[in-house]
Amino acid sequence: MKNKIYLSCIALALTWSAGCGSDDEMEAELSPAEDACEHMIEGPFESLTAVAADAASMPAIAEDHTRYDIALIASGANSEGFLELRIAEEGEFGIYLSRDIAIEVRDSSDNTIAAEETESVAACSEVSVGHIFDFEVGSYELYVGPSADATEISIVLVELGDHHHEEE
Repeated sequence: MKNKIYLSCIALALTWSAGCGSDDEMEAELSPAEDACEHMIEGPFESLTAVAADAASMPAIAEDHTRYDIALIASGANSEGFLELRIAEEGEFGIYLSRDIAIEVRDSSDNTIAAEETESVAACSEVSVGHIFDFEVGSYELYVGPSADATEISIVLVELGDHHHEEE
């Protein structure tokens, strides 16, 4: 009798665990834009203020499933700002923005890193545009702006996967 109850409990536990996917498996089903939408809407949230180019240090954003609400700084008639972008694992990333504002990414040698692709996002109204980049491990400078009409922007960084290089 004890063995039947024990086996029933094991069978029930296995059935229950087989029906429940991990968060990673559930996120794997989302497109990168949908993943960005999810975090843009549900968070978690962190507020930062961008800084001027000559600032001693920059506030940092990372690929940690966080929506960063960035206050841009006034520069003449426009708003703009600099942030540090921290990449812990090399690969392809999407920088998703709540507004279609220009961005520029520079590496530690002050070289501009071009986006591989820029896409309008229709998956939700909270994300306007996504810029796709290949990044190595390290820190990058992210410039947002200039914008004549926006004083803040929300950003979500989504890891898309391994590098995609063209074959030679």
